[in-house]
Amino acid sequence: MAYSINKEKCTGCDACSVTCPTQAISGEQYRKHSIDPEVCVSCGLCADFCEHGAIYDDSGKPTKFCSWEDWLMPSVDKDICTGCSLCVEVCPMYALKISEPEFRGDIRTHAYLAEPSVCIGCEKCMKRCPIKAISMIPRV
Repeated sequence: MAYSINKEKCTGCDACSVTCPTQAISGEQYRKHSIDPEVCVSCGLCADFCEHGAIYDDSGKPTKFCSWEDWLMPSVDKDICTGCSLCVEVCPMYALKISEPEFRGDIRTHAYLAEPSVCIGCEKCMKRCPIKAISMIPRV
């Protein structure tokens, strides 16, 4: 499943298409837009920018506009994280990285939010973590 656009509510404002990290949204400005389900990663970023309520999530429910300050961001518990990199691989914005060892011979690494300004709070990292080392926290 992928996100979709309600054609009756879409105004063609372009807010969703210019923010889509995978360019899954197409359409000319002031014309109805559409989402390519083959390209959409269901991150929800388009929904956060749509002030018209035209974006529907992958279960067919309308989404709500959310200002950037209200987006959540991942917090990694480095005492639990094993550095497996599954969260890094699933991040559509490449905002997470794996730490370098702290000293020569150190085998302990962990994920961390390297690019907070590009994180879209999609929760994919948290959902992918098999040991629940990632939680979502307020940005501010």
